[in-house]
Parts: sequence; C-alpha cells; structure tokens
Amino acid sequence: MQSVRPRAKHACHSFLSLLTFSLAASRCIHDAVQREINVLHLHPFSPPAEQRFTHRAPRALSESQTLPIRIRTWYPPAETVQLNPQQKGSLEAALREVTQTIAGVLAVNHVPGRLLLTRDINKYCRSVWRNPIAENYNRCGYLNPNYHSETCLEVTIPDDHLAGFSIWLESGSVPREVVKHDGAGVPDADFLLYAKVANTEKCNQEPSVIAYASYCQLDPTGRPVAGAIMFCYARLASNTLDHQDLVQVSLHEVFHALGFSRGLFNKWKDCSHAPSVGVNCSSRARITNTDEMGQVRIFTSTIIQKMGEHLGAQERGLGAPLENKDAVAPGLPSSHWEARVLQGSLMLATLGPVHLTQLDDITLAAFADMGWYQVNTSTGKRLVWGQGEGHTFGLTTTCKNSTSGFFCTGNGSGCHYLHLDKGMCSSDDFLDGCRMYKPLTVGSECWKAENAVNAEHGYGEIYHKSSRCFFSTLIQENASAVTVTGRCYRHRCTAENTYQVQVEGSAWLDCPAGGSIQVPGYQGLLSCPNRGLCHDFQDRGTSGLGESVLEDNPGSAIKDGMSGQKVFIFQIHFQGPPFDRTHWLQITTGLTEALANSSAIPRCHFQQPTLTPSLLFTVELWVSEECPERQAGMLRHKLDQTFHKPWVYRDKSYTPVGTRFVEDPDPTSPERHLVTVLLCAVTSILLLVSTAVGAFVYHHHKAAGQRVGDASRIPL
Repeated sequence: MQSVRPRAKHACHSFLSLLTFSLAASRCIHDAVQREINVLHLHPFSPPAEQRFTHRAPRALSESQTLPIRIRTWYPPAETVQLNPQQKGSLEAALREVTQTIAGVLAVNHVPGRLLLTRDINKYCRSVWRNPIAENYNRCGYLNPNYHSETCLEVTIPDDHLAGFSIWLESGSVPREVVKHDGAGVPDADFLLYAKVANTEKCNQEPSVIAYASYCQLDPTGRPVAGAIMFCYARLASNTLDHQDLVQVSLHEVFHALGFSRGLFNKWKDCSHAPSVGVNCSSRARITNTDEMGQVRIFTSTIIQKMGEHLGAQERGLGAPLENKDAVAPGLPSSHWEARVLQGSLMLATLGPVHLTQLDDITLAAFADMGWYQVNTSTGKRLVWGQGEGHTFGLTTTCKNSTSGFFCTGNGSGCHYLHLDKGMCSSDDFLDGCRMYKPLTVGSECWKAENAVNAEHGYGEIYHKSSRCFFSTLIQENASAVTVTGRCYRHRCTAENTYQVQVEGSAWLDCPAGGSIQVPGYQGLLSCPNRGLCHDFQDRGTSGLGESVLEDNPGSAIKDGMSGQKVFIFQIHFQGPPFDRTHWLQITTGLTEALANSSAIPRCHFQQPTLTPSLLFTVELWVSEECPERQAGMLRHKLDQTFHKPWVYRDKSYTPVGTRFVEDPDPTSPERHLVTVLLCAVTSILLLVSTAVGAFVYHHHKAAGQRVGDASRIPL
C-alpha cells in the first residue's frame, strides 16, 4: 500500500511550531554571570574588631536540628524598573511559591539571631595594616573616600543588612573612628534573596534569558547566605510568561544561588561522619573528573547511587554528567546537567515547557552531597528519560543508532518521549548531534481539549486531559495510507505499564506495551509505547486523571469555597483488602481528622480528601488568612515528622506503604506546580491506626478525654 506525503500545510505548521518552541526556551547564563561576582565570606569565630568592640557575640552555626530553610526576599524599590500592579503581583507570587517549595525540599541549621552580611574591606578601606606582628594586623587603617555601598549582582545591599566598619590605628584595642555601626540585620533568615527587574546588558545580549542569578556571600562552611536574581524587564513586560513559567525559571536560578554552581564545587562538604549536616563536616576531595569519553562528571556518593539506579548500572559507579557545551573552557565543569543524559531535569542549561520539566532526584542528590542541607528526597521525581538504559545511554557514539525509543533519526514527526505532546525529530546546541522528538507548542499538546480545532478529519484523534501521543498510521477505512506520525488518543491506566486506549468512535481497547493494535473502523496500526505510559502507576494508585477516583467523593473536609491558596497535595498509600464502599465517606473524613491530629496541623488546612479503589488517600493542603500556619514548608515539615502506625478496620489490617507530597498531576490544572514528588522511604513513615480510629470514636461517642492515639478500631 503506497504511503502519501503529509500535506504542505502540515509541514509548515510543524516548522512554525518548532520555531515557537525554540524561541520560548529559556537559556541560563549563570556561569558567565557568577564569574563577575566578588564573593565574600562571613566571619564565624573571629569576628571583625568592630564587632568585638561593640560586644557582639561571634557568629556561629547552630548545632540544633535542621529545619526548613528560611529564604527572605527583598526588592530594592529605588533600583527596580517599575512594573504595573499585575506584573508586580505575578512576580511576587512566583517568588513566594519558589521559597515555599524550597522550604519543603531543603532544611538547614538555622542562622542564630539576625542574619548580618559582611563588607568588603578591599572596597571600603584604602590602606590595610599588613604588619603581621602589629596588634591590628589586617584591619583598616585609612578609609577609601569613594566607598559608598556593597552590592550583590548590581543590587545595592541596604546598610541595615550589613555589619559596620571602623578605622584603626596600628595598635590599640579601640578603633580610631567607627564609620558605620552594625545594621539591624534580617531576622528569621538563612538566605537573603535580592530580586530586581531591569533592562541589563546581559538581557539585551541574549533575548532568550528570562532571569539570571548568583550568590554573593557565604557562611563559614561555604554555604551561600545571600544572592540575587535579576529579571529581564522586556520578558516580564511582554506578558508571554504565565505564573508557572516564572516559578520554573526562578526555581532554577535560585538553586544556582543556593549551591548548584561550579564555583562552589570545591566547597562541598562530606558530612557522612559528622554529627549533623553542616556541623564539623570535612572538606571533600575534588568532586569532578573527566571520564574516558571526555565528559566531565560529578562523582559523589549520593549522585553515584542515584545515577546507578536511574540507568540500571549500579556496578559502574557512574557520576552525573555536566553539560559540555556551556562550560567556560573544554574540560572545565558546567553548572548544568548534560542534556543528552538527563533530559527533563530542572537543571539543564535550557529550560523547556513547564509540564515537561521536573525537580528530579539526581538534582536533589547533588544538594544532599553539598553538606549544607538536609534534603527531603521524597520531593524529587525520577526521570523518565533514559531510565534503565544502561551506562552507554546518551553517548554521542550510541544515540544515532539507538533503538531505545528516546532518540530519533531524520526529521519526521512523532511523539515527545513523555507522550504528552506531539513532536518533531530535531537537535539543538546541547544535544551534540543527537536527535529527539522535541515538543511543538502550537496546538500539539494532546492533553489540551482546546487543541481539537487543529485535528484533521479521518485520523480518529481525541484531545482530552487523559489523551496522550501515540505513534500511529491509523486512518479511516477506504482512505489512502499514511506514514507513521504522532496522534492524540485517550488512555487510561489499569496497572503498571498496562493501559487501554480510545480512538474517536471506538470502545476502550487493550494496548499491550511494546506492541501494536488495529482499531475497528480504521486501517493502519496504533503503536503502544513500552514504559512510556503508566510507569508510576504503583506510586500514584491512579492514572493521575481522575479515572479511578470513586464517584461519591466527600469533597472538602472543612468547607467548600475556602479562600486561600493550595500549596501542595499529600498522599498516603495503603495495602490491604478492599474497603466497604458504603462507608467511604466516613473513612475518608476520619482519615483526614486523624492526619490533622497526628501532625498537629489545624484542620482548616485540609481540603478535598479522596480515597481510590487502589487505597490511595489524597488530601490538599491550603494556606489562607483563616488558618494559623502561613508557611507551606512548615506544613511539609510537620507531615514529614508524623509517625504513622498500621490500623485496623472491621477486623481487617491496612498497612501504609508510603507517603508523598505531590502537586496536581493533571497538567491542565490551573494550579499545577512544577515540583511533583515521588514515594518516600517506606521505612520512615506509617499511618497512625489510632489516629483515624480515635477521630471516629470521638465523633460518634463524644468520649471526653479519650485520646486519638489510644483507639484501635473505627466504630460504624
């Protein structure tokens, strides 16, 4: 049967779509920016003499339990290009979400008291006492009359955030003149983020840059405590970026400022034998090396472990490869992952569409190996790209003849590897000649129902939130055959890597992973991707599309229409016999009450609990003016600290096998978030039997003084 060439209209549409994607991608210039920054270090145990003179306690790290990092954002009004109220509100909302997200991911030893940044003696002082036997060795002898202020990436740091400085004689315990007293400092802060909007030279040189960031001051252990993010005004004023675009690029840049930066690789600490993260940790040997293929990689313990798990090559001791196309010189490390190997990661040199980018467990492994942070590993999502493909995956010598389904050859149309979008086989500056199906951004998202207007008649396409892209030659009977291309059809998961598909006018059909099927009323074949769909079915317990949630959803546990903002979703997955459907509402409400009590989180934060037939309990966490806790990071921390025990319902035992934090899995949701979270370690978290039960006992019997933790059964 003869194949026909796609119509010219289609080819033109694909070209424009690909062009749109290329222009929409945001390129990161962190390494070039950071090279120009003069980085200062805070003084821990030997404070400057002016501090001793004012009897300030030496600055030191707390050895207490790590807590969610407190990032304080400061906007310099006099220096920032004026945005209209809507643009300003959008930017501030995005940065709030970023700081809340990071607080749920990273914990640190809190800075005691107020965070006070240091001044550069080489700027404010014209002459320093350099006689090593002098009493005031390395103190300022003469003031630089041209000194005005300290900056962080072109942002002027307020005096209130800075330590003071003095002029000293060569000897003597009292300064000759206190030029500036200490500022008040910033309370409740572990990291100061200066945010500015401007039309800078760097913005004008690289139109694809949305923002760039750097760190500018480090604590005694090398951890960044101050940094800045610069937003390019023209990109913000263009109104082409939505909330999640701003969140994604800001999260990427702030991660650079927090430590994911080549300039800090030599400061990462080994805390494997330390009493606590960030306390008495040892310096690491060189963490990067070049492999036999000339690829620079990071070799630290957690990264090696996660790379082995990801590629299915634990025995190889693989490090994580760094991008070789944006390094400042050949053989030097980059501050981004290699796109050929870790596609889809948040920390690539070029960011793709939000729904195809994720905070991955390889990136979190890097933060865990820095030695400054306790990392909530449940917030990292395992990459799909290259999963289980072995140690040669992504090499330039193997990608052009790969049969894995991740790379492609030629320039035809097909499906992006996540199957959410149609794609065109193409390459870019960072793929080193390798090719992949890059998403087309003009009407090619299968999960957007509004894209149905672009569907051509006769191919059976369905655009729906549960639709995915399939390689297909399907066309209605009695029509000319077509070449293989990407088409949008509905799908629903029935088990791990097991699913059904629906074409326009057809019933639901089993689609064997790795095989192909014929569809009644159509000629041609529909290919069923292997491992491309329903690969995390056991983690989620549903298809993520609402297909398997019970119809008798009890709705909100508190009140519908609550004002505020949903910050994340919390899930508990059980193993055990099926629940009695007639008692679903009672069970779901009781679990919500139990969770609120056991975590000490006020009930008003919990919204929309659901329970699926696969025994996945899901509830939304909200912050609002009506609830006392305003920090999403603290809500995550409390849920993380909750110890859950097995429980019994109607003489049947139900064992929780894991919990996770997750953003809305439906990519069409207006509140979708960048960060989606995997299943946490089974050994660390279980569900309190007692909690759920006690809530019902109290509700039905009003037994005064009875504690939730003492109950063991749910009365019905």
